[in-house]
Amino acid sequence: MEGGCYSFCLETKVKETYPALALASLAEAAEMPCQVGSMVESAIGTMAGAHLAMSRSIIETNEMVGPLMLDVAAVKYNGDVIQFSDRPGIGIEVDEEYVKEITCFSCEIK
Repeated sequence: MEGGCYSFCLETKVKETYPALALASLAEAAEMPCQVGSMVESAIGTMAGAHLAMSRSIIETNEMVGPLMLDVAAVKYNGDVIQFSDRPGIGIEVDEEYVKEITCFSCEIK
């Protein structure tokens, strides 16, 4: 593609998984490879992005490293490869105590 984009990165968060999937579908139609990237998201966001990356062959690479920056063991790595579990959903168990520990603000709506 002359003068245009030849690939792009899908930055994901849990709430942005479906829009990223739609963009991956557009990229697939244009035969434009993608990468799933991450910021410093939780294990939940990382596993959502990892599942997105595995769902489309047009997504050739990823850099799902959020939990490595947060020192959280909820996502299992074998070297630099994320290990998927047999658990339902995205395959992780949320550590409620850790979430409380890192929460800056919360409110309860009744």
